[in-house]
Amino acid sequence: MKLRIPAILLVCAMLLGAAACGTAKPTDTPPATDSAADTQPPVTEPVTEPAPETMYPTEDYDGREIRIRYFGHADYQKYDALGDNSGEGLADTVYDRNRTVEDALKIKLTWIPGSADWLGYPAEIETMILSGDTSFDVGWMELQKCFPQAVAGYYWDLKDSKRISLDDPWWYKNLIDQTRLNDRHLYNLSGAFSIVTMLKAGAVFFNKGMWVDRYGDTESLYNMVREERWTLDAMQKICHEVYKDVNGDGKLDAGDIYGFCHDGNTTINYFSMCSGLAFTTRNEAGDPVLNLYNDDVVRLVESLYQIMWDGQTCYYTDGTVTGLKAFTGQNALFYNKFLLHALTSVRDTEFEWGILPIPALNEKSGYCSAASTVSGESAFIPNTAAQTDVDFFCAVMNALTAEAYRSVIPTSYEMLRSKYSSEPADAEMVKVIHDSISCHFIMAATLSLNNLGSIFQECANNKLNGGGYARYWAANEKAYQTALEDLIRSSKS
Repeated sequence: MKLRIPAILLVCAMLLGAAACGTAKPTDTPPATDSAADTQPPVTEPVTEPAPETMYPTEDYDGREIRIRYFGHADYQKYDALGDNSGEGLADTVYDRNRTVEDALKIKLTWIPGSADWLGYPAEIETMILSGDTSFDVGWMELQKCFPQAVAGYYWDLKDSKRISLDDPWWYKNLIDQTRLNDRHLYNLSGAFSIVTMLKAGAVFFNKGMWVDRYGDTESLYNMVREERWTLDAMQKICHEVYKDVNGDGKLDAGDIYGFCHDGNTTINYFSMCSGLAFTTRNEAGDPVLNLYNDDVVRLVESLYQIMWDGQTCYYTDGTVTGLKAFTGQNALFYNKFLLHALTSVRDTEFEWGILPIPALNEKSGYCSAASTVSGESAFIPNTAAQTDVDFFCAVMNALTAEAYRSVIPTSYEMLRSKYSSEPADAEMVKVIHDSISCHFIMAATLSLNNLGSIFQECANNKLNGGGYARYWAANEKAYQTALEDLIRSSKS
């Protein structure tokens, strides 16, 4: 098996090669000579090591089986677990990943679909673990659903595993560090093994034709991202500039041209969680401390309120027009959702579109691609599995994750561009999103913290702008703080 080179790197290499060919100057051929003194010594080609076939140790487990139970929804089966050998590019690479790891480790992967119900699956897992069920060795489940089970001690602690190094690029270290209760334990892992984690990362799609008609070319928008000037304020300014009152009634209607269509709580979650703000800090013990009332958070709330309700930035749907319908109908310049829509809902539009990360609150703060809250998967080893087998299970998980990082993730950069997204810059934007995959602690732990992750939904949906947030926080801070203290106290030390 040869090491695959990411498509975007191949493109860069070809461009660099073309540039080199275009600037090279011909040289005169030196005259022949019989003088030994003028004879140049032969050029010795450097000896290079062959590219490694894998990024993980190959071992012979003599056909040993590992049983992985996963969330049974079709997207997770296609992009995380089984893949598909039918010629659909991205799913094919998942299928190939599994075969490659089976061959490299001489193992048998057995995939067990669990419930396809969002709430039924975690309940199913909990029941199985509490009853001592030993029918699966590794579980994959949404991070938000993993968190309460992890702190309750349902999983083996992997902190001291010699098979798992969070410094390896295939593990989402930033996401893991943000979302575990403290660094004294490591009960569940997030990484490239879950392609859905990436596919459900927040993104902004934009109509290239509408942009070019108004601004001339798309490079200026991509440069805003590259220069870290792509902010909520910048997006709002653009939305105001493109707004057009089509029917001339002096108010924003579904049939007008506007920035985007507000698509419910998903819009607010992605704008707030991708803002670049840290809503918790860590104390000396490494435990989380709430940091939800400061100048930046107040400004975020006010910005969210203005975006939702200023009457020029977005159309607040009455239920008859969705964000997707507004975008595909070319009434909206932007559509904010997650990357999976590039493979599904917006793939067959009649216009060309591009991909951007969710805008940040502040310039030069980088980007945070909120993922793995409800939609991404984490891996865990239930404490019903034999502790003596944990090393083997970790070795397989590391191999699956490394192989996905090596072969599946690069393929996804190109696949997500779709046939209606032709510029290489869009693959570059997908990489920005992938490299900034994150999740805030308050979202991962929201089920244990009185639904704290929905705090910005309350602010925007109830129009709590300005002083309204101060009143809301004053009324709820004690309850949130008590819930966090109870969580820390009740968790395993």
